[in-house]
Amino acid sequence: MQFNFSSTLEKAEKDYGLGSGSSFKVKEGDNYIRILSGLEPHPGEYQGKPTFKFVGWVLDRRDKQVKLYFMPVTIFKAIEALQKNPEYTFTEVPMPYDINVNAKQAGTTDVVYTVMGARQNTPLTADEQKAFADKPAIVEVLAKLREANATTATAKAPGTFTDGSPVPIE
Repeated sequence: MQFNFSSTLEKAEKDYGLGSGSSFKVKEGDNYIRILSGLEPHPGEYQGKPTFKFVGWVLDRRDKQVKLYFMPVTIFKAIEALQKNPEYTFTEVPMPYDINVNAKQAGTTDVVYTVMGARQNTPLTADEQKAFADKPAIVEVLAKLREANATTATAKAPGTFTDGSPVPIE
């Protein structure tokens, strides 16, 4: 059986928003977004150290694109605080208002986030609703991400074929 890792990964990146450029990255200063989906826990690893993020779909107001967001726990907790505040409470996603994630020293381990909710609820436009409706569920995205990571790890394993089976010793 033939299997092409590159085309499988490319398809997953296209269909599920995996890969660079398709995810939301907080930049220095104000970052206006709308949370569109629920957020799912996602443990990971960076430079050999365990990491933990929440993953969900957001509308990046900067370029008006729906993107995956690997959200740090500190931002998740700040949004949780908004949800509990009677003036900002919400129970459904998409959220009824935008939030501003202000970042100081973005892109460093010393980044400091401040999260503020918009003062008014605003509905999504028809185009924004359609862009989000075309995205797969976050649980599907995470399953494909785990599959892609396992595929990459298997492909790199020494002494194995690309399907993960061991190379016979002669």
